[in-house]
Amino acid sequence: SGKSTLIEAVARLLPLEKGYISHGESLVVDHEGRRKTSALNVTLVLQKNGLLGCERVQEHLDIAMGMTGSKIDSMHFLEAFSLTHRANDNASNLSQGQARKVAVLSALLPAFASDEPCLILMDEPDSGLDDDSMDALCEWIAELHHLGHGLLISTHDERIKSLATVRHHL
Repeated sequence: SGKSTLIEAVARLLPLEKGYISHGESLVVDHEGRRKTSALNVTLVLQKNGLLGCERVQEHLDIAMGMTGSKIDSMHFLEAFSLTHRANDNASNLSQGQARKVAVLSALLPAFASDEPCLILMDEPDSGLDDDSMDALCEWIAELHHLGHGLLISTHDERIKSLATVRHHL
């Protein structure tokens, strides 16, 4: 129904066929290609994780943080996702669930480190996560919202849906 396409268009990875995306009253991008840099830091986790097999887990998270110019100790987050023992492993050696956790963390950590509001785009972040990881993810989503960050999440999971302030059924 276009959930992934919508998130990828908001992230400006796909061109718009019609319409526009705005932030408040400001145009971000329209179907004719006009665009303006958003004042928001935007983080993203795609449905496909986007990890390079040769990257180490900690290296991937450091690269995500480096793109925002921020720093954060990721060990607390890795621990909550039961990944501390995999921090120095190559992404190619991770299970699909573990790789999903790393991809989700790479979208969340820059927002936790930012003093400015971020827009966090997440496409099916719950895919492949165990119950304990889902509990941690839901806590983090609630905390990021409380801190003033915006989240656009595509999900089928009722726990994540219950956190929404606005829902759109596509």
